[in-house]
Amino acid sequence: MFVFLARIIKYGFQSFWRNGLLSSATVAIMTLTLLLCSGLIIFGNAGNAVLHNLESKIDVSVYFKTNVSENHILAIKKNIEQLDEVASVEYISQDDALAAFKERHKDDPVIIQSLEELGYNPLSASLNIKAKNPRNYEGIANYLEKEIPSEFIDKINYSQNQVIIDRLNKIIR
Repeated sequence: MFVFLARIIKYGFQSFWRNGLLSSATVAIMTLTLLLCSGLIIFGNAGNAVLHNLESKIDVSVYFKTNVSENHILAIKKNIEQLDEVASVEYISQDDALAAFKERHKDDPVIIQSLEELGYNPLSASLNIKAKNPRNYEGIANYLEKEIPSEFIDKINYSQNQVIIDRLNKIIR
């Protein structure tokens, strides 16, 4: 059995050297084919990872007026969580929003001084809503506009993000 294996290897190398140009061309074509296939697989996986990362960063935020009580906001949050299209809802209180704003602008003394001169918290409480599928954001925004009383809502940022969400939906499809 080892004799047969040795003969196969010996005659394979002899043929490779006798037909050098043809053998080199065959090896080059096979190498290029494997590199191309590997590159396509890597590029496809990287593209999917980027799209998934972008999907996770999209959300719709509902900003409430400053006179709305926390109990009303939490009740609205509970109603929104019951929707089938909604993956998660995050409540950000006025104090949390102010703390995050100060942390983000801690190196800008003009903004920090302006907040101190105001004497009150100008930021409003909000709900950040993430959908299970990016195509569901329009339906969620319509639900919010219909179901939440207009005297509670300061603004819903879906219209600002709509172009980006639509582009992402086209890319995903």
